[in-house]
Amino acid sequence: MRSRCDTPTVKIAAMQTLSISAPTRQQYFQELTAASDQSPNSIWLAQIIASWLVGASILPDALGLSTTQFQQLLTQKYPDFYLSSFAPSGASADFSRMQEK
Repeated sequence: MRSRCDTPTVKIAAMQTLSISAPTRQQYFQELTAASDQSPNSIWLAQIIASWLVGASILPDALGLSTTQFQQLLTQKYPDFYLSSFAPSGASADFSRMQEK
C-alpha cells in the first residue's frame, strides 16, 4: 500500500490569459539602434522605420522603395536586424504624385 508521499504528483500550472501586444515605436527604435552601424543617418532612419512599423507614418510600404532596395537598405544600416518585407501600413506609393519632387 502506497502512502500519499509515495504517489507521484504532477503540478499543473494555472493557465493564464496572456495579453500579447505589438511592439511599441520605442521598442522598435531600441532594437534598430542596437543593430545599427551607429552612423547618424542610421539613428534618424531608425526613428522613421520605427514610426512606420507602428502605423504612425504616411510613408508607403517599404518606404517607397522596391522590396530589394528596402532589404539592401536594412542589411546595410542594420545588419543584425531582421524585418519581414511585408509592411503593416498597407499604403503604396502614389506614382501620380512623383512630379511633386
